[in-house]
Amino acid sequence: MKGFIYELSNTNCNETYIGSTKNIQQRIRQHRYNTTKGKEMYRLLYKTIREYGSYDDWDFNILEEIECENRKELFDYEKIILSQL
Repeated sequence: MKGFIYELSNTNCNETYIGSTKNIQQRIRQHRYNTTKGKEMYRLLYKTIREYGSYDDWDFNILEEIECENRKELFDYEKIILSQL
């Protein structure tokens, strides 16, 4: 399966979030939705996004596109990327 490691960042507040997904377009929509609606809106990431404007004030960048066997392998690779920051 194809997987992506991505970054949400805001230079105004010097905050960065690293994540992984199999479906990049769906993940973008989920982040946008969860910023203001749904059960996830109270998570720290979405509170921080609202605190510093809106989702549109954040940059979404793909850091890596990788081939992996499953979601666990993708998540493990995400942890490697996080450890290098």
